[in-house]
Amino acid sequence: MAIQIQHPALRQFLEPFQKVSRREQKKILDNIEKLLLLLDPRKEYPFDFIVFRLSGRRVHGPLADLLIPGRRILDDLRIFSMQLSRRMELSAAEQNEPLYTVSQLAQRFSVSGKTVRRWQKQGLLGKHCLFPDGRRRLAFPESAVNQFVSSHPDRLARAKEFSRLSEKEKQTVIDLAVQLQKAKPTRAKEPILQEVARRIGRARETVRLILAEHDRQFPEKAVFARPFGRLSPKDRAALYKLYKQKTPVRQLMERFGLSCSSVHRIINQQRAKELLGLKLEYVDSPDFHAPDAYRTIVESTDALLKDLSAAPPSVLSRAEETALFRRYNYLKYLAFTERSQIQPAHPSSRQLRRIEDCLALAEQTQHFLLQVNMPLVIRVAGRHSQFGASVGDLVGEGNLSLMAALEKFDYTKGYRFSTYAALAIAKDFARRIPAEAARPDRAGGSDLSRVAQPSEGKAAPDFGAVEQAQRSLRDIIERELDERERFVVLNRFPLSEGVIPPKPKTLKEIGDVLGLSKERVRQIELQALQKLRRTLSPEQFDLLTG
Repeated sequence: MAIQIQHPALRQFLEPFQKVSRREQKKILDNIEKLLLLLDPRKEYPFDFIVFRLSGRRVHGPLADLLIPGRRILDDLRIFSMQLSRRMELSAAEQNEPLYTVSQLAQRFSVSGKTVRRWQKQGLLGKHCLFPDGRRRLAFPESAVNQFVSSHPDRLARAKEFSRLSEKEKQTVIDLAVQLQKAKPTRAKEPILQEVARRIGRARETVRLILAEHDRQFPEKAVFARPFGRLSPKDRAALYKLYKQKTPVRQLMERFGLSCSSVHRIINQQRAKELLGLKLEYVDSPDFHAPDAYRTIVESTDALLKDLSAAPPSVLSRAEETALFRRYNYLKYLAFTERSQIQPAHPSSRQLRRIEDCLALAEQTQHFLLQVNMPLVIRVAGRHSQFGASVGDLVGEGNLSLMAALEKFDYTKGYRFSTYAALAIAKDFARRIPAEAARPDRAGGSDLSRVAQPSEGKAAPDFGAVEQAQRSLRDIIERELDERERFVVLNRFPLSEGVIPPKPKTLKEIGDVLGLSKERVRQIELQALQKLRRTLSPEQFDLLTG
């Protein structure tokens, strides 16, 4: 059985029950039914509580106090219960209480089978059972039905009052929507849906479903130009970009013809997509798994980072350096762990905010560590300037090496970061300076045949693949950087449009165009590269900077 549980801790706990005896499997199913009667989807529950209720065992260690949203527990346990019951081929006759099939439940409450299956997604527990006629059906225990009825009286009342619209009534809905659209053409669906619903005395969702079905069946006569509830990937990206530029949600609703909830859903999906695309790596430590890790690692260093940022020292002490690197990696660990629980189609706004807060604190720590170690880059660059490259260019290259060293540094081994970073920067200079001197635009020569043809023994580059990679890079740069950052990056690291690579501009040349000092341009370059390093793969980052 391919288990489909989303939460990693629950999945790890429940997976072994696939291989235990049938008696144990029956016991866990009974315990799941009892537990689901107690859970509130609006609350959070400790992992230890869930494990104890289902198995009678206690959890020890950092996972014991892990809080899991009630909605996540309900969904995962329902999925597991259905999967396990299907595998076990439970007999309906052996159950301890009456069971209702979908059709029986629909008849009991005077609703459609589709409504019953919708209730199942909203909390009604079902399981697969073999009935006397030899057929396997989805069945609902009486206790689960009664619990759902008592918890959702309004939903059942609305379902009983529901009556199907006749074809004539559906056509009235369509004609009315067409009239309103012709009277005041608009991309916004919401005002028309609300007005039609008001006039016919039906729910807005009923009107939406009728018009959506009409537009799907008769696209040439569609009431609305754009399909219901769907934006193209390009429009979704445009909406999210406008949102990040502080465009009010009301304006986004009018511009894209969406309801307020649809706008927020798309924004959260785009936020989730952006977070899932980030490259998150961290140096692990046993300290991260302690129960009070956040307090001892993050909260205890808030004041330290604030004081050091106000008056940056020339050199960090060993204790300060270790505390800040531990903080930086722990924040990335938290973001990585939380990110693994994201449901891309239905992300939680609260969960996304927690991840973004961790990343913001990590970026703040990273920025300070880079700033305080910048003199190290200048010192190493000065020692290598005798090989023909300018100090300014070497510092730019050294900043890239410093960023890479900061990501890979293992503070748990007890070494000083300055020693590790100096060696990494010197190694990169040794690799890059000979390549710089050999470039035609730097060395003064211009042997185009040597540039245009591959070296002996090396395969010719796939220029189509390179151009595709560069287009992808441009898209990411356009999305992630502001206008000034884009100008600096694309002039410092120009993307080639042909065989001969374009000549990058110096910091001074870019500063003259922007009216900024050389040092300010270097700061903007570093800030932009920090943003890109979080998003680009190592290959893309090397293509841009190498």
